[in-house]
Amino acid sequence: MATNLDKLAVASIRSLLIDEINKANSGHPGMALDITPMMYVLYKNHIVADPAHSNWRNRDRFVLSSGHTCALLYAMLHVTGYNVSMDDLKQFRQLGSKTPGHPEYGWTDGIDASAGPLGQGIPQAVGMAMAEEALRASYPEGAEVTNHYTYCVCGDGCLEEGISQEAISFAGLQKLSRLILVYDENVSTLDGPTSNSMNDDVAMRFESCHWNVIDVPNGEDIDALDAAFTEAKKSEEKPTVIIMHTHIGYGTDLECSNKCHGSPLGKEMGAKAKANYGYDGEEFSMPEEVYQIFKDTFAARGAKAYRDYCVKAAIWATKYPAEAKKMDDAYARNVIINKKLI
Repeated sequence: MATNLDKLAVASIRSLLIDEINKANSGHPGMALDITPMMYVLYKNHIVADPAHSNWRNRDRFVLSSGHTCALLYAMLHVTGYNVSMDDLKQFRQLGSKTPGHPEYGWTDGIDASAGPLGQGIPQAVGMAMAEEALRASYPEGAEVTNHYTYCVCGDGCLEEGISQEAISFAGLQKLSRLILVYDENVSTLDGPTSNSMNDDVAMRFESCHWNVIDVPNGEDIDALDAAFTEAKKSEEKPTVIIMHTHIGYGTDLECSNKCHGSPLGKEMGAKAKANYGYDGEEFSMPEEVYQIFKDTFAARGAKAYRDYCVKAAIWATKYPAEAKKMDDAYARNVIINKKLI
């Protein structure tokens, strides 16, 4: 059951992303605010990764297809212990900063995929899940050294792009059961309600492509979100989509309005929203208790998984030295093609 500490964490993270966007005077608070509880649950209870070894090959991957909501992702990376400082958050969307307007792989610690046009994150995630499946199948006892999940978050706009449907169909065909997609159905676009541009039966769309479909009626329900991720990870034959129903711009004066999609809230509305969340901390603040939550959960879980993996990988490499070298070379891109090293 959600605790007062859980509520404090969600409130403080929402408040922090409001500060990022207000200081930059640019950004997209709408979806970022409504998916905050989901992101909190995902990092606290489910994603397996180690900030101290952020490029660890068997970490879970996370793809933010709706890359414009990255103020939230940067806040999550900060509170979970990646190399993203509070000063970096203050430089959100500034030229040359670690926190650009869309996530960029190789630029910001903890980012697994660059984001740009809506929809492209879904095929990126499908590709990652396919690579994970292929690696496990290509090596003897491959599951000993490759067994991670790929998580992806998308919005209505992503599903309106044709490229997403191709990837969804392919993922179902390939039975990518370690792929989990969260669809934020906040029924809002840049210019108005989604009814202006789509009327799909999204659940049926995924079911027809042989996906598991899990419905979460209330995106504020931390327990239901946690149960959805737990259920998704039980799948053995199909990828899973979690359809999460939310209110864009949750807790603000513009809740459920497209007007909060891509405009800063401003000081007055931002302060009112923070009060609605029950958070009275200063700008760019984070309670120590919230940092501790992630130290005790996300960081501890990831550090243990990394240590355990190193032991398993060493044993596996002793049994299969040639294959281990081949895998090391592949990850290092030390591959010969047409007598040229790439």
